[in-house]
Amino acid sequence: MFALRYTSTKGGLEVNLTLEENVDKLVIPSDGPAAVVEVLYSSLNPQDYKLPELPFLGSWNIPPPATPGTDYVGRIYETNMSDLKKGDMVFGTLDLPTKYGTLAQYVLVKGKDGISKVPRGFEDAGIDIRYLVCLVTAGLTALQSLKPQPVGAHVFINGGSGGTGTFCIQIAKRINGVAKIVTSCSGKNVPLVKNLGANNVIDYAQGDVVEKVEALTKDAGRKFDLIVDNVGNNPDLYWQSQKFLGVDGHFIRIGAPSVDLRFAWMITKTSLCHGYRGPTG
Repeated sequence: MFALRYTSTKGGLEVNLTLEENVDKLVIPSDGPAAVVEVLYSSLNPQDYKLPELPFLGSWNIPPPATPGTDYVGRIYETNMSDLKKGDMVFGTLDLPTKYGTLAQYVLVKGKDGISKVPRGFEDAGIDIRYLVCLVTAGLTALQSLKPQPVGAHVFINGGSGGTGTFCIQIAKRINGVAKIVTSCSGKNVPLVKNLGANNVIDYAQGDVVEKVEALTKDAGRKFDLIVDNVGNNPDLYWQSQKFLGVDGHFIRIGAPSVDLRFAWMITKTSLCHGYRGPTG
């Protein structure tokens, strides 16, 4: 089979991927339920390149050569599971870490948690099955970040035009109780996020996002009930959140492009001292 593989991550994963056409064939193990899936669509999430690119830990967790990717849509090629058969259309995700990811002709899915049949009638409804490849990691992350919310909730989604952000806006729009959705994105993506359901949009190129969030809070006369940070590039969004996040509000950080030692220390204190609740002013 063929697969995109890397032997080094120096300079970034994307410049190290090469197409190999004679990768070893995948074999169904004898110690549990599994399936070999012919991959039709695959999507990359930040975890798929950030984990391999970690200094020391990346190659320790995923020894090269390796193939990245966890989310997939495809058809069953071979399986030992009684509820699946060859030719069934399926979608799902792989557990990390894995050396044998979804940027390949075939992928081995172990266990039943990472695989599901494409819903009956999905294609008949005119929905392209390729969209399912974004559902598992990005979609479920957004769903888990957003519920439950109180009646009349105000939600701020930092980074509303990315994979998780677009799901966040659409799900928040449909959660009973959410009254206002504020998000941030680049100017060119403002029409997109408004069309998805955002009430107010902050163009991050037109000023400091933290200052604009605080100003919106003052204009509205109330603080946010939930902040979902899909970007993570401005630690002050968390450290100054007492200015615009309610006392019983929640701050959920998903994106983390750079190391923030203060945030890492806060996570450590939260794990060790359950009474610690972050910045209080």
